[in-house]
Amino acid sequence: MRADCQVFDVRVRCSAATSGLRQVLLGAHRPARDARAMNSVTTAAEISTLLDRYLLGLDDEKLDDAWARALFSDDARVEFPMARHEGVEGLADWHRQALDAFARTQHLHSPAVVDLTGDERAVLRANLVSTHVHHPGTPGDPLFVAGTLVRGEARPTERGWRLTDLAFRPVWTTGTPPRAGDAR
Repeated sequence: MRADCQVFDVRVRCSAATSGLRQVLLGAHRPARDARAMNSVTTAAEISTLLDRYLLGLDDEKLDDAWARALFSDDARVEFPMARHEGVEGLADWHRQALDAFARTQHLHSPAVVDLTGDERAVLRANLVSTHVHHPGTPGDPLFVAGTLVRGEARPTERGWRLTDLAFRPVWTTGTPPRAGDAR
């Protein structure tokens, strides 16, 4: 060995995703198991995207029946501490009425943790910070901000995976919450 070279003991720790890649590169992979793992990763991403699209839809103000049907099962339930809606029928209108209390909103969330419980059910969790801007002239603080834990369930339907249950539990709030009759 040359005098200007050094040898280092290198140990590499891999995540589950890169560990699978390492197994493929080293020829130690198991195709059936790898296919199941890839399918569950794809399914988890599809379910996580439902939450992404739901929250972005709240801020884009494009809430219609097509939006609701693209995200929720026919028997879906959405629950906030102050209100609850069951069924996809009327769900978009219910959201529009609730959001009318604010001039605008912004919903920022963590990546969803999706746990698949077999082929027919998934559970998801995420943290959410929702900023609600009051209409000009509303008494109190101009903003109402809530840190929330989101929990949900999804199942496959003939239209693909859909949310069946979505519940929001506030962890903290600041500012002036909406009052009954604040909708415009």
